[in-house]
Amino acid sequence: MQNIAQRAFRVLAAFSLCASFVAACASAPAVPLPREELDGAKYKLVVISGRMDSRVVQFKVQSGGVVGVLVDEGKILSQLVGLPANLEMFKLRPVEGTENAYEGIFVNYQPDGSRAESEVKLTFNKDNFVWNLESATWERVQE
Repeated sequence: MQNIAQRAFRVLAAFSLCASFVAACASAPAVPLPREELDGAKYKLVVISGRMDSRVVQFKVQSGGVVGVLVDEGKILSQLVGLPANLEMFKLRPVEGTENAYEGIFVNYQPDGSRAESEVKLTFNKDNFVWNLESATWERVQE
């Protein structure tokens, strides 16, 4: 009986160690994306508000700021009829004193055709970007 208890304890300890390791890896600091690498970078919206999407936005550096242009509609926006080509979804300007933070406007299109503009703050990293809007996962598309 004691042998079973010892085995159970070892198994639980091993699971605890694995969980701690995974949590440590998941919380590793993000690597900032330098401004010069942002021009042409593509990011995919993997999940938004619990729904799969897959739209892709390509960011282009312009004088005084950055524009994010829709290059792949993904699952949600593909349901819209008449969505214009090269749709600008982000209009951003750098935040002073930071290397990879921007603020500006995000244009949100819904499957019913409605459109809303929201103020947004983004922080670009090598593998993803994070923003201050609804829960979403944006991952960088590596080409």
